[in-house]
Amino acid sequence: MGKRELVAVRPKGLNVDLPAESVGPEEWTFAKNALFFGDVAIAQPGALPVYGVPLVRPIAGAFIPGLVPYVVYAGSAAIGATDGLTHALITPAQGWTIGACGDASGGIFNGIPILNDGAHTPISWAKALGSIMTPFPAWPAGQLAAVVRPFKYQILAANLTGPINDPLGVMWSVSAAPGAMPGSWAPLATNDAGSVTLAGGQGQILDIAPVRDAAMIFEGAAVWLLQPIGGAFIFSVRRVLQSLGLFCRGAWAALDTQCVFLADGDIVLTDGQTTRSLLNRRMRKAVFGGISSNAAKNSFVVRSTFRQEILIGFPEGADTFARRAVVWNYAEDKIGIIDLPSYAHGFAGALATGGDTWNAGAAGSWDSETRIWAWSGFNPRDAFLIGVRPLHGAAGRFEALWQAQAPDDGPLEVILEKSMMPLGGSDRVKIVTRLRPKMEGQAGTLVKWAVGMADAPDEPIAWSPEVDYIIGQSERVDFRAAGRLVSVRARSQALTSWKCAGFDVEFQDAGAR
Repeated sequence: MGKRELVAVRPKGLNVDLPAESVGPEEWTFAKNALFFGDVAIAQPGALPVYGVPLVRPIAGAFIPGLVPYVVYAGSAAIGATDGLTHALITPAQGWTIGACGDASGGIFNGIPILNDGAHTPISWAKALGSIMTPFPAWPAGQLAAVVRPFKYQILAANLTGPINDPLGVMWSVSAAPGAMPGSWAPLATNDAGSVTLAGGQGQILDIAPVRDAAMIFEGAAVWLLQPIGGAFIFSVRRVLQSLGLFCRGAWAALDTQCVFLADGDIVLTDGQTTRSLLNRRMRKAVFGGISSNAAKNSFVVRSTFRQEILIGFPEGADTFARRAVVWNYAEDKIGIIDLPSYAHGFAGALATGGDTWNAGAAGSWDSETRIWAWSGFNPRDAFLIGVRPLHGAAGRFEALWQAQAPDDGPLEVILEKSMMPLGGSDRVKIVTRLRPKMEGQAGTLVKWAVGMADAPDEPIAWSPEVDYIIGQSERVDFRAAGRLVSVRARSQALTSWKCAGFDVEFQDAGAR
């Protein structure tokens, strides 16, 4: 029997696309409900109900910042709003009709919330719970648009039906005065309203993403760039990406001068000139192996600048709503994947109080803590990622992700796995005797560890029985398992967050058998 050896394993990210034996020591080979910050994996706690009981079963929502912040939310046939305490119906007199979050478009223009369902005149709201939403002033009679988005001091409308019938057409309003809606959509020699058709487009415009000084226009298989040029032509438009487009309306997020969007088969970061896959060689198979094209309109993308994260929610298999999400930490370029409880939509918002209070029960260290500490009632307007959950109870609800130490759905299952490690050579048999997990968290938190063995990459892993590790009490977990390729797994039903910086493996070399 050979000497005892110890190997320190310190994964800092995740790669589930490559074969486990090809993944280097710096990445876990599988993770569930854990995100990655700095040099640690962080188990995510549950979701916290927020904003009270909605008056409309919501399938889309948005946070509206201001002196009095609001959340506006839309159901299939009505619209509600809340200041966090009081709810009111603000459905316009003309009606409202959507089937999924991907049927709606809009944004905040000049501080004014605007919305569009594609079946009625676009609408705006005066930001008062006693006021209903009203049609755009000066909107062309009989005109409909599948997409309406704000862009600087103008509003863009696209995929047009009515007097202008053009699925590849874009029209824009005159520039509005600060704080006001546009006064005209009629192009004149004396104003800057206008329209354009995407010459050479192959389908229809799915969405428009305002990105700093330009607007990206998405087809299903192409991306165009609309840029202000001034003078008589107002905007220039050109195709910048061919054979790559948007999966569904709303599945994008602006990131400074770039845009992250969900494509058919990838999640893409682009500045309109170059593109980069966020999933390639680390998570493409895990996402697009099960994504449901039947419920594509219920996919969504949301960004929190405070957390420096972008969440991409998507339905899988027969699911109607998003049950899974990719979370990209864009500051560190790290990817995680989490479970969702059937969210129809998501948005970044603020809460009236924070997250954890100042108490001894909160786990973690200051330098890696990602949750919000409660204080005098103020937090950044996008500090929280909010899930829109239409199927909960009789009315649906809103939930702040990763804020509940005891979620009413019960604890989330968290898994970290590092598989098929050769530990000095795949031709040598190792007898693993001990693991020393590197963990932080609330004292008493239970995490179960297991060791798995295989003699070749194509063999199934034979897992040992799980052994309890209790944070604040345990120093190690003991095993006796033999094989050439070593796998390690940590699993918990997490009520509180915990952090793992890897583990040390103690083993004996049993020779080349």
